Amino acid sequence: MAEQSLLPLSGFRDFLPAEASAREALLRVIREVAGQYGYQGFDTPVLERDEVLSGRYGSEGEALRYRFEDHGKRRVGLRYDLTVPFARVLAKAVPTGEIRLPFRRLHTGLVWRADRPQAGRYREFMQCDFDMAGATGVLADAEVLSVAAAVFMKLS
Repeated sequence: MAEQSLLPLSGFRDFLPAEASAREALLRVIREVAGQYGYQGFDTPVLERDEVLSGRYGSEGEALRYRFEDHGKRRVGLRYDLTVPFARVLAKAVPTGEIRLPFRRLHTGLVWRADRPQAGRYREFMQCDFDMAGATGVLADAEVLSVAAAVFMKLS
């Protein structure tokens, strides 16, 4: 096997045990702190229907989205961020009562951008979102900032 074929694609990276362990420790702190504030874990598929993602990111985001046709001839895309899939779930789950507002969400997950790799920029990376849906005003914003500050305090 050629040495080049052993490298990940440009803009992607491997996480060997030391890095993977450090990343998991960071995620444990984030989950612990967010849980203390009432934020609930949340996940969505990495693939979404193209019509869900299309037109949601502006012209720059649209140009950076991975999209393709799957084996079932469906137009799909890799999630570009965690917010649009969250909005899709809310639109489905709030009217049925599966999710009650206000809802505090913690979502950590991989996202993909078909960006041209540069130093410190990757095509695949982990995003972490603290969101409060159904609450407005500065108190909701302040709470989200408090969670982030508490995470940093615990890490320092």
